[in-house]
Amino acid sequence: MKIIFLGTSHGDPEANRFCSSTAIFVNGKYYLIDAGAPILPLLLSRSVHPKNVGGIFITHAHEDHYFGLIEYTRVVNDSGCYNGVSTPVLVPRKRLFSEMLNAKYNFKLWHGKGRTKYKKYRKGVIFDDGNVRITAIPVKHILLSYAFLVEAEGKRILFSGDLRRDMPDYPQILYSEHTDLLILEAAHTYINTDNVIKKINRSKIDRLIINHIQPFRNTPQELESAFSKINGGISCAAAFDGMEIEL
Repeated sequence: MKIIFLGTSHGDPEANRFCSSTAIFVNGKYYLIDAGAPILPLLLSRSVHPKNVGGIFITHAHEDHYFGLIEYTRVVNDSGCYNGVSTPVLVPRKRLFSEMLNAKYNFKLWHGKGRTKYKKYRKGVIFDDGNVRITAIPVKHILLSYAFLVEAEGKRILFSGDLRRDMPDYPQILYSEHTDLLILEAAHTYINTDNVIKKINRSKIDRLIINHIQPFRNTPQELESAFSKINGGISCAAAFDGMEIEL
């Protein structure tokens, strides 16, 4: 399994960082968590055809987490070179996404007739294609916000999604069940605080990647200080666009 960070910025793109999107590569398929980055050109630049996209999963309805869907949906549904593509797209709010995609696509996409298959989800297991299993865990960032537990090849990855500032909505499953990798978003959370460090140190995790980084809250110096306070058994790093890790 490979994790590829396509976009690691906070709510706005930066000179060297797009908005949120992470790809998980498993057995020839790519599964995208969020789509704030221009996902179609980024995938094509890696020679990834949309027919190999196993699904796109949106944690919540803020634009920096889904704007790449607009281009992906338009091109994949309109271009003849994408015949045969069928991409499940799971979103937490039907009305917002149907309005965004306008009348041209609305009926097709929500009734399974387009190449992108939009579907609303709620908490619990939302996807299982025999290759990857995804469970949605509610968090409190905005109404209908979720963390995702991704299970594949015997590994477990938890994508926190956006959490509140002091992480009162930190997924409790991290305390009770082993997780190979926690990808913790830090657009709103100050990582280098006693409360946050305590929660990370209580977690049964092997690796920690800080993602969706707000540079004014989490400078490289602040992150380095935070990492020095985290249990030595947890490998820590900050994400950057193009970063790849294997599990």
